Amino acid sequence: MYGAHERTLYLPPAPAWAQSFKLLRAHIQLRLSGAGRPSVASFATDLGDRALRVTFFTGSVIGYVDNPAALLTRGLAHGLALRGHDVRVVESRRNPAFVRTMEQAGAAAARHFFDAFPTIQYHTYEPRSGASLLEWVTREIALLDVAVAVGGLDRELCRWIANVSRQRLLRAYLPWTLADVAPKRLLELEIALFDAVLAPFDVGGFTTHVRPIVAAVAGVDVEAGLTRDLESDYAVSLSDPIEAAIAFERATTLPAPPR
Repeated sequence: MYGAHERTLYLPPAPAWAQSFKLLRAHIQLRLSGAGRPSVASFATDLGDRALRVTFFTGSVIGYVDNPAALLTRGLAHGLALRGHDVRVVESRRNPAFVRTMEQAGAAAARHFFDAFPTIQYHTYEPRSGASLLEWVTREIALLDVAVAVGGLDRELCRWIANVSRQRLLRAYLPWTLADVAPKRLLELEIALFDAVLAPFDVGGFTTHVRPIVAAVAGVDVEAGLTRDLESDYAVSLSDPIEAAIAFERATTLPAPPR
């Protein structure tokens, strides 16, 4: 919607779901093309110029097996999209959480995501590093209002997002578990360089740029029985994702703290 991006979903071979590969691929291509989707405008609040361009950089938003953060991230992204914001989620191809979910839950996990979250723009990218990764990050954030690095993201990518700044861009780190804000993790990811830490729980060690948000899981994921894998260390609220989106809006429209 705001720039050309890779749109091909990579599906690694796995015997448990290989027979449905062609059907799933056709299904995903249909969803990515926009055919059969309700318009975002049909759900949206009239935000006008206040609509945000937001991208979540995440380990995986489809791969929820042993990765409950996927459910929380897409719950928040869903609420923002329904509020009328321009929301993208990007993840690397062949990432461990996606592969693990395809092997254990089958292609139905991907079909569920595309059917349940038609307003979330989903993109994948080929894993890269060094100068190639820096060039990609620079291009990805060029037109954003908010770039969100979700806890569990690849270390090098997270650090580049923290270090590449632009006027009127807010770079936020989003931890879903206490492990995401462990002292060692904070140092190696250079979290202090982000403009904001969006946390659904109390985070020690920061005094200026922690901003509270609300964690939520979409009703369709609850109905599908996916939340049973959420552990107690995830700060989960099963309130409406719209409430989480409103809290996100408040947190990300505050001025960035002085450096």
